[in-house]
Amino acid sequence: MAQISYTNDKQRIRALLEHIDSEFFPPISVQVGEMGAYLDRLLSEGKVVIGQDDTIDALFSYSIRDKTLECDTLWISPSKRSSPLLYRILEYVVKNEQGFEGPIQAKTWSSNSEMVDILKRLGFELKTAVEGDYVPERTTLVFETDSTRFRRYFR
Repeated sequence: MAQISYTNDKQRIRALLEHIDSEFFPPISVQVGEMGAYLDRLLSEGKVVIGQDDTIDALFSYSIRDKTLECDTLWISPSKRSSPLLYRILEYVVKNEQGFEGPIQAKTWSSNSEMVDILKRLGFELKTAVEGDYVPERTTLVFETDSTRFRRYFR
């Protein structure tokens, strides 16, 4: 079972982001410019959680703004996409963000049907679509769910 933890290990996170860069549309490096500056922003304005066995199998970075937990980067390895790992990560984050009870928001692009399916399976609902986001040919889908979905009341 994958270990879930917060991390500030810039070297490992950057190596993963560079490795998965092309899996995003447009690639993260195109969206944000210099990867180091993006990583510095993720770590200074928010938190990064990883799920890992021998290698990092999932990365979830987020910030809390206006009582909404906003996902900045969400990636899960192809071999873990049908596993409960992402649910466990969200459960971990909700548990460790003391007093947080707002919504959780995640974005993906409209042609990323695999991530759309994952978000729907986790109980996220489509809230809005932003046409021409980042590049003219991209439509960003904004999903949201209630954080209580990931809270265990009887531990």
